[in-house]
Amino acid sequence: MTIQDQANQAQANQVQTDDHLINEAFQFLKADNHEQLIFGVLKRLHVTKASPHYDDLTQEGQIAFVEKYCQAKKAGKQAKALMVYIYQGVYWKLLDYLRKQASINQHVQPVASEDDDPLAALADPNHTVQGYETNAFASQLREVLTPNEDQYLSLAMLGYNLTEIAAHCGVSRQTVYKWRNRLRQKLASLNQN
Repeated sequence: MTIQDQANQAQANQVQTDDHLINEAFQFLKADNHEQLIFGVLKRLHVTKASPHYDDLTQEGQIAFVEKYCQAKKAGKQAKALMVYIYQGVYWKLLDYLRKQASINQHVQPVASEDDDPLAALADPNHTVQGYETNAFASQLREVLTPNEDQYLSLAMLGYNLTEIAAHCGVSRQTVYKWRNRLRQKLASLNQN
């Protein structure tokens, strides 16, 4: 027998051994209610039967159970440590599956036709009750503000800080503080009405 023949024979023996171990793992999964381990992992991950991934996760859990069983047997794990090892392996496998599904779901975008208006799905703040109330209040506020206070409010709403507003308006920071304080007083008096 040549070295190549010996290698082929060794490989065939390994395949038979692996097949035997996989069959043994499936028998172990079905025996003594060991499938409950998978359902325990699903419960820990808060996956219920109503979840759209429940069936897929159950099958993934069975595959992970068999894989971890085979790895544990090859590593010589004892019966007491075997179930803990399998449980952790199934848990991490299903957790990875859920993370991948979440990543996929975040990147999937519905296909829009050319006729769809991308802005149509956005709520128009001018046509909501809250939008009307906000616009009415803003109109009332602008009626009582001086031009400088109004300019301060507009710049502050754009995200400018006090120093930037002072530089933009060509005034000192102290002047901007006065505008801000008067704006607050007027705002407070309008809120009381």
